Amino acid sequence: MSCRNCVSRWRVGVPAQMLAAEQFRRLFRNGVAIAAHGKTHAAFPVARDVATELLQPRRVLSEILAADAICALSFPHGAYTPEIARQATREGHQLMSRRARSFRLSRAVD
Repeated sequence: MSCRNCVSRWRVGVPAQMLAAEQFRRLFRNGVAIAAHGKTHAAFPVARDVATELLQPRRVLSEILAADAICALSFPHGAYTPEIARQATREGHQLMSRRARSFRLSRAVD
């Protein structure tokens, strides 16, 4: 399954989302860790409002999951500065990643 197929298959709403709220809930209930990734996917060092980029996805995901469990952040494009990392820590992110490795799903998630 290519990423392009995932986007076109799951995209709903405005702004477009890759997964619907119920799909996030199902993943979370089944033990999948959910992390924030920025509001607009802009690289944080050039984002207009880093605070919103850090807070909005965490707030929305916490509301969807009815949990205060979103404490991980993956920096869009792997871009950050030491100050942005400190700000993310102050905003409650306990685990941060600057890069993701390629992987394949063993089965599709409906």
